[in-house]
Amino acid sequence: MRINESTSIVILAVCLAIFSCGQSSPSKLNVAVASSLKHLFDSIMLDKSLTDKHIEVFCTYGASGMLATQIQNGLPQDIFVSADSLYVQNVKKKLDIKQDAHCFLSSQLGLFSNLTILFDSTLNILLSDSIKNIIIPKETVSPYGKKFVKILKDKKIYDKLKSKFIYAESAHQVLHLYNNSKNSVAITAYHLKSNLEKNNLKSYYAISEKKYCINYYILTLNKKKETLYLDSLIRHKHFNYLIKNI
Repeated sequence: MRINESTSIVILAVCLAIFSCGQSSPSKLNVAVASSLKHLFDSIMLDKSLTDKHIEVFCTYGASGMLATQIQNGLPQDIFVSADSLYVQNVKKKLDIKQDAHCFLSSQLGLFSNLTILFDSTLNILLSDSIKNIIIPKETVSPYGKKFVKILKDKKIYDKLKSKFIYAESAHQVLHLYNNSKNSVAITAYHLKSNLEKNNLKSYYAISEKKYCINYYILTLNKKKETLYLDSLIRHKHFNYLIKNI
């Protein structure tokens, strides 16, 4: 039997089709994540169980408020991980999501400095002339910025300190600004301490009062089985992350 070029192409196409039928195409999930959890989600995306279940995860990182606005304006996502329940409620209302969001993590507000200083609960040390800059996430989009401003106002020192503020777009961007600064204090998630450059970290302090803690919420935006599996994986994996980083 003589096989010409066109016959060979047909045979190859059939073989490829048969081979591809034996392989399931990966399910792609889009996740909008508060940037202060970037390191956690970088590890989650490498989890072997996702490969075994043919799930690919694509994360969009940013401040919770910014992500909420993008989702409400049409950004297609399967899961929203927010550091503020208000943004979650806004998304639920806009998209008419019936299922509830779940709080899976509570984090403390952290103060970090490249100066050797003694923090205490009054935070009066921030008034010192030796501290030139206070790097803070924008309060309009980041719960960490919003909580810190509330603390300063509660302690009646906000007006005396606001001239020192340098604003970051998110809690995670605070790290980049801080690592390139001098005589500064950074305000961000305390669990990000291990991601700061050790030679640039001389003092740190966690605000442990419960009313100032930041709670993280997971909101699933659909009921696909892959989405529900990733939801459960996130809740499981964050425990190991916290033990390692706090």
